[in-house]
Amino acid sequence: SSAKNAAITVAVLSSLIIIGAVILRFSGAVRTVTDIMKDSGMTNYGKVMIKSLGIGIVVNTVGSICRDMGETSLSSGVELAGKIEILLICLSVITEMLSFIKELLI
Repeated sequence: SSAKNAAITVAVLSSLIIIGAVILRFSGAVRTVTDIMKDSGMTNYGKVMIKSLGIGIVVNTVGSICRDMGETSLSSGVELAGKIEILLICLSVITEMLSFIKELLI
């Protein structure tokens, strides 16, 4: 029905507006974290952290929209894909940490 379509449109637009406001509000904090990571020589960790946080926020929002539309299986798929993507992004850091631990043990 048109009322349901209008509700979905309002929910999606509201979510996008809120995400945009949050991004604008916290862009300064992201810049600060990026600068700190650069100064400490840990830029790789900062990039992974910021990318993972962004993916988590987007996946959570999309999953909520899917659930609101009654698409629970789609929501679960989106959330699983997001978790796998975060894991893939973190693989470089995990590999680096395991290598460091191996060096400590030898």
